[in-house]
Amino acid sequence: MPQTATKRRRLNPPEGPGGNQHMQAEDIWANSIITQSTQNTPPTSSSISENNPEIPPLLLLADKLREQTVPTSLSCNASDTVDPEAQTDDPRAQQSSYSSSKEIVCFGEIVGILSKCGSSPSVPSADGTSFRAKFKSCEKFVSIDNDAITGTIDSDYTHLTDLLQNEAELDLQLTCTLDLSRSSGAGKRTSSSFYLHEIPCTISIIIYGPLEMLTDIGNFFQTCEIYLQDPSDCDRNVRYCNPHRLSSTNRNSCPWTSELKTHLKNLIEMKPISPLPELLDVLESSEKLPEAMQPDAIRTPLERHQRQALTFMHQRELGWALNGSRPDLWEYMGNNQRHCFVNHVSNAYQEEEPEDFSGGIIADPMGLGKTLTMISLVASAAQLHKLVMDDDDVVTSATTLIIVPPPLLGTWEEQLSEHVNPGSLTWCRHHGKTKLTETGSYNDISIVLTTYHTVSAEWKSHGEHSPSVLFSTRWRRVILDEAHFIRNSSSQLTVATCAIDAAARWAVTGTPIQNRLSDLTTLFSFLRVYPYSNRKQFDADITTYWKEGNTEEALKRLKRLASFLILRRRQNTIQLPLRRDLQCAVELTGTERAMYDEIRNKTVARIDDILYESSDDTRPVEYTNVLQQIEAMRMVCNLGLYYHARRGLRDLTQKNSESWASIAQQNFDFQGEMGGMQCRYCFAVADTSARLLNSTQSQQSLHLSKCLQLICSDCISKSQPIDCGHSPSCPFAPVYLNPTSLEETSLSFNHLEYVASLPQAVKFPPKITALVTQLKALPPGVKSVVFSTWRTTLDIVEAGLNQASIQCLRFDGTIPLKERQAVIDRFRQEATPSVLLLTLSCGAVGLTLTVASYAFIMEPHWNPTLEDQALARIYRLGQRNEVTTVRFYVRDSFEERVMDVQNSKRQMAAVLFASQDSTAGPSLTLLQNLRSLL
Repeated sequence: MPQTATKRRRLNPPEGPGGNQHMQAEDIWANSIITQSTQNTPPTSSSISENNPEIPPLLLLADKLREQTVPTSLSCNASDTVDPEAQTDDPRAQQSSYSSSKEIVCFGEIVGILSKCGSSPSVPSADGTSFRAKFKSCEKFVSIDNDAITGTIDSDYTHLTDLLQNEAELDLQLTCTLDLSRSSGAGKRTSSSFYLHEIPCTISIIIYGPLEMLTDIGNFFQTCEIYLQDPSDCDRNVRYCNPHRLSSTNRNSCPWTSELKTHLKNLIEMKPISPLPELLDVLESSEKLPEAMQPDAIRTPLERHQRQALTFMHQRELGWALNGSRPDLWEYMGNNQRHCFVNHVSNAYQEEEPEDFSGGIIADPMGLGKTLTMISLVASAAQLHKLVMDDDDVVTSATTLIIVPPPLLGTWEEQLSEHVNPGSLTWCRHHGKTKLTETGSYNDISIVLTTYHTVSAEWKSHGEHSPSVLFSTRWRRVILDEAHFIRNSSSQLTVATCAIDAAARWAVTGTPIQNRLSDLTTLFSFLRVYPYSNRKQFDADITTYWKEGNTEEALKRLKRLASFLILRRRQNTIQLPLRRDLQCAVELTGTERAMYDEIRNKTVARIDDILYESSDDTRPVEYTNVLQQIEAMRMVCNLGLYYHARRGLRDLTQKNSESWASIAQQNFDFQGEMGGMQCRYCFAVADTSARLLNSTQSQQSLHLSKCLQLICSDCISKSQPIDCGHSPSCPFAPVYLNPTSLEETSLSFNHLEYVASLPQAVKFPPKITALVTQLKALPPGVKSVVFSTWRTTLDIVEAGLNQASIQCLRFDGTIPLKERQAVIDRFRQEATPSVLLLTLSCGAVGLTLTVASYAFIMEPHWNPTLEDQALARIYRLGQRNEVTTVRFYVRDSFEERVMDVQNSKRQMAAVLFASQDSTAGPSLTLLQNLRSLL
């Protein structure tokens, strides 16, 4: 292998008897070991084999070293020991199974290097006490945390330490452990003519380096008869590839250091997350579709599943296969005497031909490249830029209209620029100040991009038969991106979107079912798929069976309908690199735990008082007080002692005197995080998903009553009196679907300024410490994304990274829209900074961050889908590296209860068919739920 530094040398095994000067040095070193062995009488190799079942840490025999014979088999598992000849005959064979020779791995640990550390008031005195150290030279070491603690390596080992510390590509993790059993109690005279008491100790060295050195490391230590042992307390979370273990010859079987039953830090525990079944797997498409040709206009090679999706869409745009040429919802049956059309979902039949239908739902999970797939559909059209005269004498444009949430306009334009050959397809915006003014002004345009809000505004202002381009054109096709945006069937936005006229209609969403099965009916209504665009027919043919307990028939019918109209494949359809999902549990310190318990105890007592003493009139205000206390608990989990005492530990039993108008938004935000609220009149859902896809500049208000009844903006605009159901009606206050409000807490101070004002002795909270430890352990060039719900948490993360000299970028709701793309471009294109701090509300949709291979989520979120969406920014089509995700949480805290809620949401299918009616008051039900979590 090439040498990387002229002043440093490679680890090379000695050349044998009669060798060069290097061999003579080895002989001298080995002889010194023998001399030392006779003085200290350590066990011989045979005695070790007989009396100690462990692999000897430093088995050095001078005669065998000179003879270069293979080491004798020691008392370790035969199945886990590498055959020396098999290892050394062809080093390339061992490394051939590894995909990246530059990957940093852990080779194992050397233990038992005899040393002594000088005593001082700062040196620990208990036997077995350990501390981290680093080399000053091959003979000297010093504590990482305290320069006053120094030590000396026994001269018998300095040749080894000299070779290791001067190897350019190795990284060494030293731990010094006191060994008072070897202490004679006498001082040792030094050259300075005074007595300095020295404490016997041993040094262990965990060795990290590039995978390409695996064979060199194995040969070197094997020749020296040093057997690398399993490491303990690794600072790095990397693959453990011990060259003296057979398991290391297969990369897939190499564990990660976090899986070796050790802690990255004393208060940190890492464990893998078992994947849970996907609720939407019921919609999975089982048909094996042929692959369509790659469109000439697309320069990015399509994956196999994308070409199959093209086949599905081409077939669906042909309309019903009434002749039975392929399985479909409707089929013509007949003979000379009678004919009918059979519905293959309900087995009902009718004599009238079903209304024509062209389109469907593309429901692949996040990260499978649905945007590129839809662009390819447009590009594969047989006749671009040509008008078509339909049978009903209506002129159909050759242009495709694509409707997206406002935050995704730029994403679509970026994808078009990246994947389309120049000059092949043309596109433009119909949004804001760049709108098409008249029909025909887009005849040479392949794609028109607009937003749901633009569609809604023009429909409201002009009506369906107005001169608006959107509603006066019959488009070649209309494509809805993030189509679950229209799941509220009665909303003005949904009605307007469904009024768009097009020859083919496509809904693209990774979550066609979000809250209940009826979400599908809104999509079918947009598609105009007969007869299931009528919700009553959908309920009669499918939902009713489930509610009556005939789940088998309901599921069979739903799967059959999905097979005709919906294309959904599992995440493992594409061969992405390995992804490891980990949970990292941390412990609060004693002071932090006391602070947390104080808030928790007062919260429980307050809820009990409200449930048993408060009236219906005062309960909602008290509920707000409880929400603030729960927020305080969660903030302590994230911020530790940085949680601001003046705000966080106020008298939690004091009644809230704030007006409803000042606290309504906070209540609404909390409800949105937990799962959303429904409009009292039309049952439209306002939840996190609606916020994330909403425009950050939208000022359209909803109204929330003091008794927590919500009225949506559409119902408010109908100019009818609104009420909450009480007499007299409770006061209302305006609230907004602003995604950036999800990032805010009730903490009003500047955290970075507050951090700077604190004494240096205040330690960062456990989560931040764990995060910094793991980021520092990553190899150079590896990029990471750190997610948090709140900006306040990212403030403390940023302070911790700054202290550790780790550069980072910020992307949250305070970053102006015009500057956001520049932040993403810098993270993608520049080597540093290697860490991006991102709020979940900004990072859950629209971004592609495959340049990163590590993702950290600082706290559990009530909605697990939001976390999944955020991680899909990294683990998606285009990812070339293995991905590791880490979710932090505090053990024995409210966060564990949030995780329980997450799991129940992932596993609970009944929510899809839940009734929208609720007899219990919102605040009462929610307080009872919160009490159970505490």
